Amino acid sequence: TDGSLVNGKSFWRASAAWAIFVTHSHPANKGCKLQHDVQCNFRAELRAAIEAMRYAADPAWIMSDCLGVVELVQNIIHENATINNDNQDLIDVAKFLVEAHGTLHYKITWVPSHLLEKKKANKLPAYLANGGDMRDLVGNQEADKLANSAAERAEGHAAYEAIAKTLCSVTSIAQSMMTHIWCAHKGYLD
Repeated sequence: TDGSLVNGKSFWRASAAWAIFVTHSHPANKGCKLQHDVQCNFRAELRAAIEAMRYAADPAWIMSDCLGVVELVQNIIHENATINNDNQDLIDVAKFLVEAHGTLHYKITWVPSHLLEKKKANKLPAYLANGGDMRDLVGNQEADKLANSAAERAEGHAAYEAIAKTLCSVTSIAQSMMTHIWCAHKGYLD
């Protein structure tokens, strides 16, 4: 599973997406825009893990490159803690799925991201020597591609962006007006 966020520094233009990848040509492989007012990578990563849980008719081993999501879902599976946070709606879905299928139905493990890219290639031998599996890295890479593609195709909050541009224009006009008043008061315009 994976999540992706583009234009993350702009609330108005941010667009997050999630993806699951099972194996090549599997019908469950997909990347989708995150449908939520808050567009953030953590929520997209969590949404991907929950989609994998939702899809799993048979016991499933989910791989995620987001350690926070792995720890959160492990706590849900093992009922270690009562969890309340900004993603409570997704957490409730995960709890429901665990209650419906049992705690042995799901396993989630962290997998390092981007080890197949040149910039992290030096870490690959250590990962494999410690029992890491190349298939997990390929799966993560494919999920990453699906999530990135979905995030890039998606649009941000277009309506909010129009409001933001209007607010910027009004702010700019107000600032120009205040500057003009101040300059007139100080006699700079004489």
